[in-house]
Amino acid sequence: MNPTNAQDQKTMMNTFKDRFGAAARDELISVYEDHYWTTQDFDNISAMGMTVVRLPFTYMNLVDDSGNLKADAWSRLDWFVENSRQRGIYVILDMHGAFGSQNGMDHSGEINDGNQLYGNPNNRQKTLWLWEKIAEHFKGNPAIAAYDILNEPGIKAAATGRTQWDFYNDIYNRIRAVDGDHIIMMESCWDAGNLPHPQEYGWTNVVYEYHYYPWDSVTSAPGQAAYISSKVTDIRSHNYGVPTFVGEFTSFDVEDAWKNTLSTFNREGWHWTTWTYKVTGSNNSWEFTILIQKR
Repeated sequence: MNPTNAQDQKTMMNTFKDRFGAAARDELISVYEDHYWTTQDFDNISAMGMTVVRLPFTYMNLVDDSGNLKADAWSRLDWFVENSRQRGIYVILDMHGAFGSQNGMDHSGEINDGNQLYGNPNNRQKTLWLWEKIAEHFKGNPAIAAYDILNEPGIKAAATGRTQWDFYNDIYNRIRAVDGDHIIMMESCWDAGNLPHPQEYGWTNVVYEYHYYPWDSVTSAPGQAAYISSKVTDIRSHNYGVPTFVGEFTSFDVEDAWKNTLSTFNREGWHWTTWTYKVTGSNNSWEFTILIQKR
């Protein structure tokens, strides 16, 4: 979604700061963000019948270079949530990038070895602190559907395990200390067996989230159908009675695969959001609006 050639968001932030200073950097980024998503986009998704948006953000959207909340930390999120509310659309707050990165991948905002969150007590505490602040701010807001606490947190895109589950529990407890009502989402993020039974940690009012990308069948409708069928079997055998949310998926450019995937999700009673509504650049098989225009 970011049209620079930087390897990740942190690199972009640091490069702009070195060139122009922190204030000018923040202004440049704000101008881009102001024009990337506008009120027209809210009208577009409302007209499409969308009822929920999974909104990605990183800690860099909310804190300054010293690690303190920005003076206007909540202004853009509040604007987004309120415009969604006015159109009857819920918002899932998706922490796509935590302090130090929860996976070490470019889409987390920082490329590294993937251990700079879990292995760094300072980054862990700052992430817990930030979720507490988010929960305090949005407590009682009926337009917030859920807190999606860490995007794809397996190290270097691996599956989640005890390391992630224990940290989920830390975040869960920090949120629940100030907000007992909102749904909390835990990501697997690939298979249902990569999450524990919620009773193991005493979690309640949670949703388990999965991301489905049939990379081995990008152009094959039958191949994608087999992939999705395997996920149905997986969740049926591991769901623990927890609601299912497919937070990211695509069927690329294969129309029949889209029809099968969506009908399967709906038949199974799974909630879902695609990745993604809009992008920049030429990688347009990710973009929902481009797929509609192609038809």
